[in-house]
Amino acid sequence: MNSHALDVASATPWFRLPRPSHRLGELLAHASNAIAGGVREDAVGALAMAIELAPRDVDLRLRHAVLLAEQGRTLEAQDAFIAVLDLEPSNLDALVSLAELCRAAGHRVGALDLLTHARSFHGDHPDILAGLGHLAIDLGDHEGAMRLLVHLKSRRRDHAEAEVLIRRLAELRSRERLAALGI
Repeated sequence: MNSHALDVASATPWFRLPRPSHRLGELLAHASNAIAGGVREDAVGALAMAIELAPRDVDLRLRHAVLLAEQGRTLEAQDAFIAVLDLEPSNLDALVSLAELCRAAGHRVGALDLLTHARSFHGDHPDILAGLGHLAIDLGDHEGAMRLLVHLKSRRRDHAEAEVLIRRLAELRSRERLAALGI
C-alpha cells in the first residue's frame, strides 16, 4: 500500500489532511481573535506555532515579538526581535523596538548602536528620532533632545512620541527650576 495514501494515526486520507497553509491561516485567525478578546497569551502561543510553519515570515515574527514585549516578556521579546533582524537586518520596527527594550533595561550603548544602525538604513525616520530623543534625555543631554524633538516635529508633527518627549522635557525643566529655587 502507498505510504501516502493514509495517515495511520488518524485514519485520514493524506489528501484530506490540513495543508500547512490552511493550518497557518487557522493559527493567524486564532491569534487575531485572541488579541481582540484580550487573551494575548493565547495569541503568543498561536503565533509561536505559526512561526514553526513559516519560519522565514518576517511580519509574523515581528507580530510575535511585539506581543511578547507588550506582555513584559523582555528577554523573549529581545530574542524574537533578533530573529527578525537575522532575516531582515534593516527592519525598522525591529531595530527601534529592540533599541527601546535596551534603553528601558539601561543598556544605553546598545540602544544607541541599534538606532545608529537603523539610521544608516532609514535616515531621519521619525521613530528613530524619537528613540534618539529619549536616549538623549536619559543621558542628560536636554539640548540634544530639544534639537531632536524640533527635527522630529518638522518631519511629522503628529508623532505620538513627540508628545511624550515634550512631557519628559517639560517635567525635567520644572524640576531644574524647582531645584534652582531650593525647593
